[in-house]
Amino acid sequence: MRRVESRKGPRIAVAVLPMLLAACLGGGVSYPEVEGRYQGTVVVEGQSIPGSLELVQDGGSLDAVFDAPSLGLQARGTGQVSPEGEARLQVEYNLQCPGVAELSGDFGAEAATFRGNVVASDCTGELSGVFDFSR
Repeated sequence: MRRVESRKGPRIAVAVLPMLLAACLGGGVSYPEVEGRYQGTVVVEGQSIPGSLELVQDGGSLDAVFDAPSLGLQARGTGQVSPEGEARLQVEYNLQCPGVAELSGDFGAEAATFRGNVVASDCTGELSGVFDFSR
């Protein structure tokens, strides 16, 4: 009796292998599209600071630039966004002395808003407040 070999098995394995690899390596994770320019305000210790927040996204990683022309401030940094839309950014600034501000918050529906809390630390101490940006 002659044995008949099926060629379907290897084809299926070859077709499924890339999908399994992508899922195992995190390729199956979906992040909200948050890249873009946001306008808004940071309020620290009662002082309102209008400005823009520019985000560049690569998966869950973010590069951020916060511009506040009224203070002559440009703060740059990095952060992460979760698949659920929660984000944390750390930006470095230099007003009276070098410092770091951490923004942690949530992106709203379709990433049209980014709201949350901010904590800034430098040689003058630690300040806290809130932020509210929209595109």
